[in-house]
Amino acid sequence: MNIISLDKKMTWIDIEKPGLNDIEYLKQNFHFDSTVLSELIPDTVRTKVDTYNNFFYIVLHFPALHKEKKVIHSQELDILITKDCIVTLHKEVLVPLKAIFDKCNLYEEEKIKYMSGGPSKLLYFTLDSILNASFAELDYISANIDRVEKAIFQGMEKEMVREISTIKRNILDFRRAIKPQRQILESLNVAVNKFFDHNEEFSPFYNDLLGHHLRIWDTMENYKELTESLESTNTTLFSSKLNETIRILTIFTAIMMPISIIVGFFGMNVSVPLQNHPQGFLLVISIILLATFIIYAYFKKKKIL
Repeated sequence: MNIISLDKKMTWIDIEKPGLNDIEYLKQNFHFDSTVLSELIPDTVRTKVDTYNNFFYIVLHFPALHKEKKVIHSQELDILITKDCIVTLHKEVLVPLKAIFDKCNLYEEEKIKYMSGGPSKLLYFTLDSILNASFAELDYISANIDRVEKAIFQGMEKEMVREISTIKRNILDFRRAIKPQRQILESLNVAVNKFFDHNEEFSPFYNDLLGHHLRIWDTMENYKELTESLESTNTTLFSSKLNETIRILTIFTAIMMPISIIVGFFGMNVSVPLQNHPQGFLLVISIILLATFIIYAYFKKKKIL
């Protein structure tokens, strides 16, 4: 648990990996509802904004890139806001959030910048920073799409099947995290102004957050459509290459079939024509070559070859 205060009028409590001791501290020092406190440790699937008499409770999910696994997953951020305090709780390090907290902790001018406007202004700065960080995940997806596109047209269709599936999974996880935020941001615009009696003073700020969300969503939709187009192109090219391979094998089998029949016929352990002929071997070879030529000429005439 880390705590920053500004002139004892505004306090920011940041809790990473909240435990029972942290919950007990909040219970003893604030009048938070016991139901809300019970939801802070377990994962909360649904995003929401719940308003109470003396505070409101926000649950948000944000997409984050797992650098080692190179996949995008969802991070949860719980926020409790009173008239003079904001409590942020998260199970993993939220880089944008940590960046703001460290600035406020190290530099007095940064603390004044972010915290002098009270919890509502700090909430805006926090959400704005986290939303802007989502563009880094979008850049990662974009770079992978460009790489896959180049590989597809370099003849690596088979290798790109799994890569495309990974990109589609990342887009799906990103969309799952970012989609519910629009409704939350719209609710916050009303809840913040009502709770702090701002009379729409902060509406432009939260409308700005909605604008960020819209740009992120539109970009993601474009990447989704582009990935689907790449998947379709890759499937077409891969199927074409597979069909060409099957065609060649079919032609080869058709040419070799009469040869196998002729060789099998003259290889039987019974009396067969030309068996005792002095030029029998050459005649058999001639028959094989003639049969091969006839099949080849037929395929050539049908423009199969």
